[in-house]
Amino acid sequence: MSVVLQDTAAERALIGLVLTTPDTRWRADVTLDDFTDARLRTIWRAIDACFLDETPIDLVTVADRVARLPDPDATVSRTLVADCALEPGVGPEAMARILRECTLRRAIARAGRALIQAATEPIDPMLAATEAFDTVRTAAQPTAVARPLPVAALERVRVLQQKSGPEGLTTGFAALDNVIGGLPYGELTVLGARPGMGKSALAQQIALQVARQGKRVLLCTPEMSEASVTDRMLSQQSGIPLAQIRKGGYDMVTVADLLDTAKALPDGLRIFDAGAQTTVDIIALARREAMQGVLDLVIVDHLQYLADQPARKNESTTDLVGTMCKRLKQCARSLRCVMLVVSQLSRESERRTDKRPVLADLRASGDIEQDADIVTFLYRPGYYDDTLPEGVKNVTECLIAKNRNGPVGKRELVWEPGNVRFWDREWKTETPQ
Repeated sequence: MSVVLQDTAAERALIGLVLTTPDTRWRADVTLDDFTDARLRTIWRAIDACFLDETPIDLVTVADRVARLPDPDATVSRTLVADCALEPGVGPEAMARILRECTLRRAIARAGRALIQAATEPIDPMLAATEAFDTVRTAAQPTAVARPLPVAALERVRVLQQKSGPEGLTTGFAALDNVIGGLPYGELTVLGARPGMGKSALAQQIALQVARQGKRVLLCTPEMSEASVTDRMLSQQSGIPLAQIRKGGYDMVTVADLLDTAKALPDGLRIFDAGAQTTVDIIALARREAMQGVLDLVIVDHLQYLADQPARKNESTTDLVGTMCKRLKQCARSLRCVMLVVSQLSRESERRTDKRPVLADLRASGDIEQDADIVTFLYRPGYYDDTLPEGVKNVTECLIAKNRNGPVGKRELVWEPGNVRFWDREWKTETPQ
């Protein structure tokens, strides 16, 4: 059975129905892209203009509005508008469904042509595949998904009623979770710090602690190899100093401890350590992982190590970083996962008397600051002041500088450099929780 990529009869029927039946425009879930006939698309633009102005939609008003459009189409006559009115469809929902299906098929066809081109020409195949997927996914989404507020609110209350803790993904650090409510699904969280503050260690600890909850985690580390990350995690979980693990030459007790620790590590954590990875690589891998089951957390450590290249000759670093952040945030929304991005900070804080980071210290901060839903900085006074007492030398401040849906403020963790791990300052046990 053959299928069609366009149906001008359905396009005319939908227009006819809207012209002849009052209050049907809002029931037609279509956009201009769903019309393939340029003349019919012009008529639909006029219908939408009347709809937005709350002008009655009929033959006279639409024909008049066609002539007053900013770029009127001379081929669209009053006769054509009247002809459409003679062919009304059976219902706006049915007609819209036909047009939306044709639009989706055209998107699939475009994606297929793009994939064939990527296979036969010197085009980045990963980027082409990702863009093709986005084309089809966008076409498949309904154009209008707004719901009445009471419906959304009642559903929200039912969800919240079933929760006994933070709504987001718990990090394992009570000091953080109590403020931000856990890492929010479908949103972009940024963890920033100057070198030596332990931002990668904290991100790796969060990855481990989330995976230990039975969640699936993708840790992307263009800066560190899989071996380096694994050594750190073995140290964090076993309590054996990282330097000792890296040195080798273990006694039998240490070997046994490391083997037990390795066996206990959660298998829901995946490490992607390609050195030249881009946001496109990360998004493609995240989608593949999500196809195998729910993907809860994606960590990028860190943003400035990604190998994305400017799309335009004169594209600035700020614009490029902005594009990267937007891609990652869109990925989080599409997959309904948590996106945690580690970011380096500029040297500006080093020049200030108070070296605590602020939002402006984010490199290319305009876009990162704007796109992030939560921004947390790490700052350890003992890094700059060797005279501090031993008990407070490793106290690390978690500065929640931005929290779109909650409070900001400061919480404290304790840094344990030998095992490259953090603790909640309020309590401490033999192993990190």
